[in-house]
Amino acid sequence: MADIPWDDPVCRIALPRIGVPAARPGHVAPRTLDTEGQVVKIARYWFAGTMVVVVAIAIPQLYAQHHINFFGPVSSAVGGRHASARSTTTPIAAAPSTASTTAQGATKWWPSTRVARASNAERVPVPNEMIVGDADLSDPSVGVTTEPLLYGGVVHGIPRGWWVQGEYLMWWPRPMQVPALVTSGTTGSEGVLGVDGTQTLLGGQMLDTMYSGGRFRAGVWTDQCAGRGWEFEFFGIGEETERQTFSGTGATGTSVIARPFFNVLTTTQVPSGQEDAELVAYPGQLSGSVTVEATSRLYGIAVHPLWTNCETCGAMPLVKTESCAPVKTSMTTFVGWRYLNLAERLGVSENLTSLLSAPDDGQFLINDRFGTRNRFNGADIGVIWNRRHGRLSLDMLMRVAIGSTRQEVSIAGSTSIRESAGGNNDFEDATGGLLAQRTNIGHYSRSQFSAVPELGLTLGYNLAPQWRCTVGYTLLFWSNVVRPGDQIDRDVNPNLMPPEASPFTGLERPTFDFVETDLWVNGLNLGLEHTW
Repeated sequence: MADIPWDDPVCRIALPRIGVPAARPGHVAPRTLDTEGQVVKIARYWFAGTMVVVVAIAIPQLYAQHHINFFGPVSSAVGGRHASARSTTTPIAAAPSTASTTAQGATKWWPSTRVARASNAERVPVPNEMIVGDADLSDPSVGVTTEPLLYGGVVHGIPRGWWVQGEYLMWWPRPMQVPALVTSGTTGSEGVLGVDGTQTLLGGQMLDTMYSGGRFRAGVWTDQCAGRGWEFEFFGIGEETERQTFSGTGATGTSVIARPFFNVLTTTQVPSGQEDAELVAYPGQLSGSVTVEATSRLYGIAVHPLWTNCETCGAMPLVKTESCAPVKTSMTTFVGWRYLNLAERLGVSENLTSLLSAPDDGQFLINDRFGTRNRFNGADIGVIWNRRHGRLSLDMLMRVAIGSTRQEVSIAGSTSIRESAGGNNDFEDATGGLLAQRTNIGHYSRSQFSAVPELGLTLGYNLAPQWRCTVGYTLLFWSNVVRPGDQIDRDVNPNLMPPEASPFTGLERPTFDFVETDLWVNGLNLGLEHTW
């Protein structure tokens, strides 16, 4: 390859290659990424719509029972915030047959017993741990009930209306898709895509890794039997970063390092343009390095009121002083507000040094930066099905948020030349890099409809009356988001590269068009919950 002066309009790129077929004959429009077909679009909206229908069916059924079944705060001591209680207006006296069975069951759970007396009831063995403080057992208000005993914690007379939960998140979001950004090759292929000898060093997926984060929930029941309440939720994962650097010394026999693009500059050989490459390292002429860095962060906030109802109740003796008793199965409904924020960046930085003599010497700093931010605001509706058995608990969450996503895209690029002979060719921070030029640089925003369904499964175990450890799985889906790699237009007119050719000729490429995709996140949750 002949030496190319650095002030040439096509500086830093290999000359058009004769014999390389055009990638897209007749190409004149900017390219966009085909991220999904119509079948995928229909499937994702069907999924979100199904969740809405299921929740809509569940809510009337819950309200139909709302006037007769409220849950009590006893659940806070026996299996978590969503384990509730059923209203019982008067103490239930144990029958003789129940008493004998009760005594056997109690002996298996607790080594020691005391005798409780209900009004007009015979003496029934009751565990020490189930006695309410210094309750007077001769008081008729202290009775024996045949409600299910889920965990043998102390049942307080005052409702336990508060809970807090912290979770460590191990989540895997969908990786960021990027075009081929860095290639290697021989002096014959010069890193051009589609030419024998060229290999792609970076392209396809980035940030394909686990994100660490946390989730915090806090809530309060506003009535005595935990039938109504409020909950606040916050979660965040990231900021996760992936950085890869590729370099070449330019020594004889070393590989060529390059950045590929599609050259739309009209030539007599290939009028429609062809694949090309900007050189990063080339034996005997150029040494340098290129660094690609991707960063992602996701967090969310939700606030919603809660309504709880009992589905089924079992039977097991329990001493109590309030009109609430534990239940085995419950369902909690909520309708509220949800906010999500996804911020991501993708940057490509080059540091090149010419191995040629003046006037082609100098150091070159080239930067392309693509950033996106998605902010979702919408109505959040969902149900939580809860099951308790002994110390174990199982929660199943199904929710969907419908609203608007504010999409923002920022593109920037710059080039600096330093240490050229006599400083005649030096300049700082000229507009434009390689894939970011004056034709697509800027800040762009718009709002799009989005759906955010979420499924969750949590298994809990009571360590103590007010402490529960949990392990769970979460699957979250967010439609219509923008991500940095999808906003890159590989079509480039080399006349735009600083210093820009004057007069400028050819197509103004690259350009910007919004390209949407969907985000899914799934992973494990490890948590600890405290109620009081």
